[in-house]
Amino acid sequence: MNQILCELLSLFTLLSCLTRGEGSAELRKLNILKFGNTASDYILYKPDMSPLESEFTACAWIRRLKSGDKPVWFSYSSSITSKEIQITDDGYEFYMFGIDGSGTDLRSVYTVSPGTWFFNCLSWSSAAQTRNLYINGRVVDAASTEAGRNLGQGGYLLFGNEQDGRGYGMDDDNKFGGEMFKLNVFSRMLTTSEIEEMSRNMCDNFEEKYGSTRYIKWEDVIQLSRNGNVNEKYSGCLPQEYLTALKSELNRTQVELNTTREELASTRDSLEGTEERLNETLIALDRSETRLNETEEELETSKVARRETETKLNETLEKVVNLEETVDSLEEKLNSTLESKCLLNTSVTSHYDFLYAPPFYGEVLTQQKLQAVRNSLEKLDLFVGVYIGEKIIELFKFYFN
Repeated sequence: MNQILCELLSLFTLLSCLTRGEGSAELRKLNILKFGNTASDYILYKPDMSPLESEFTACAWIRRLKSGDKPVWFSYSSSITSKEIQITDDGYEFYMFGIDGSGTDLRSVYTVSPGTWFFNCLSWSSAAQTRNLYINGRVVDAASTEAGRNLGQGGYLLFGNEQDGRGYGMDDDNKFGGEMFKLNVFSRMLTTSEIEEMSRNMCDNFEEKYGSTRYIKWEDVIQLSRNGNVNEKYSGCLPQEYLTALKSELNRTQVELNTTREELASTRDSLEGTEERLNETLIALDRSETRLNETEEELETSKVARRETETKLNETLEKVVNLEETVDSLEEKLNSTLESKCLLNTSVTSHYDFLYAPPFYGEVLTQQKLQAVRNSLEKLDLFVGVYIGEKIIELFKFYFN
């Protein structure tokens, strides 16, 4: 892109020179010539016409700006006749090897509207005895020429008016007053396809490929001495080297743009994939949030249940404590009762001391009671090595009964 800007900056500098009629012939060939509206506005010079003696093709881009009269853009007067060649921009009074007053009226084939650029050519060959008149690459009039007739020599070329003699006789009726671009004269009779190719685009340089065959060149014409009001004006065509450079840079930029489009498309696809994954993530987060809310509700319910359980547990603990207190109280009462009822002589350590117990003491010793004692003693074998206290004794009593 920077290269394009540099090329454009150079181009604008160049174009400003062209609009002032400055620069080399190679650059000034991009200018057109605008002719004034008087009989004194023309270009006249005397070239060597011998290379065109047996055949030629004269072409130019013409823009007719005035109507009426007989505007002549190309005139050649020779030692033979002043009307050797005369081409008007409307077809009126066309001459080829003519005599003054015997011009051909071709206005019916010049159908181009005033103000419109058109490509006008005249081709001729002595050998073929033929001349053709072209408008925009198409033959609009053809005629035979005299056998053995060659182009007269020693004459003058005039651009912008007619000649009544060699190099004189310009008048207001035949002033051109229009615009001209790329007037070239070739030293052979060009084919219809060659002329058609040149007519496609006034900015193309097809005429330059004919090399030395292009005998009279536009870049030379534009530098000829001018009479009256004949000025250069920029045509709007770009120099070929700049066009080539710009086309190359534009092609490169187009490749970069295509690459950027592909990258953007890839990025868009990636973003769409990311967006899709993001949406999936958001859905998953919504689900997680829902589960989290449910879990919080469950936790809150669990907290309530735990508080209720703690309350019940505390109540149970209170009951247990109360129960222990009750048990302790019952133990005290039981011990007190046992102490009050037990007539065992604690000072006696004989194994017969059990006879002081209520079931025996003051009662008849029966075989059944004796057997019960034997059975109890056998059960006591299971508690050898156990410390004998009040609770153990109570256990013995429970166990033995």
